[in-house]
Amino acid sequence: MKDNKEYSLFLKELNRLFNDYKKCKDKHIRNEILQDIQLIGEAIDYPIQSRDHR
Repeated sequence: MKDNKEYSLFLKELNRLFNDYKKCKDKHIRNEILQDIQLIGEAIDYPIQSRDHR
């Protein structure tokens, strides 16, 4: 991460994605959201385990 502002933006996006994931009922879309969550986690060097957050 280059700076705290960039890190903060990624965390806000992660929070939004987690909320979307919890609300989503479509399995395919949930998988897409989970992939996005994992990619952002890798970008900020924060490992996110794959699990169902129902």
